[in-house]
Amino acid sequence: MNMSMELTSPAHGQINWAPERHMTLHAARRRSILVKLLRFIFISAALAIVGIVAMYIVINARQPEPVIVSTPVISPEIKQGEQQMNDALFTGHDGSRRPYEVRAETAVRLPEGAAEVTKLVNPTMVTDPTKADSSKVKAEQGTYDATNQTLNLSGNVRLGTNNGYTYTTEQADIIIGEDRIVGNKPVTGIGPMGTINAQSYEIENGGEVLKFKGRVKTRISFGKDKEEKKNEE
Repeated sequence: MNMSMELTSPAHGQINWAPERHMTLHAARRRSILVKLLRFIFISAALAIVGIVAMYIVINARQPEPVIVSTPVISPEIKQGEQQMNDALFTGHDGSRRPYEVRAETAVRLPEGAAEVTKLVNPTMVTDPTKADSSKVKAEQGTYDATNQTLNLSGNVRLGTNNGYTYTTEQADIIIGEDRIVGNKPVTGIGPMGTINAQSYEIENGGEVLKFKGRVKTRISFGKDKEEKKNEE
């Protein structure tokens, strides 16, 4: 038995484009969705950045301006923790309950410790400052201890007592609480009775008691008649 089949094909020159056109539209839709998604992401990121910048500006605008505190300049002569004062004045009472005052051109208080110690430049101590015959002591430098009531002087020390004598030396330790001045350096004294030189000295009660030691030399004057007397020890 003979069987025959006839295949029919599209006419010559005719092509079916339907599947390819379907895939092209699908790809276009995907690209469109992707573009919209990327655009949304970029816009969101840009808005987030703008918001952060705006918030930073607002926060900084509300904060007070920083206060710049300058570091104090300390003189090379003054160490850390010391305090400097100009035209310093210290007052108190000596061992005889007489008022006294210590003045200085410059005073530098040392760091806090057990005692209130102050370095002095051009110090002057006056006992009974309200009286005309008050005792006065001057020097180029010194150290004042308010707690222990001592005044240590050095450099061209001049001591003036209320009995009219003036003593010159390079060192004097004043024990204010005992109303006593002690010196271990050579001293020269000039007064109404004459002059005196010694290697060390001690003055008590404002000059009423004088003690000299070491090669003591004196020259005593009595009015117009002058008699010289020299003693050496």
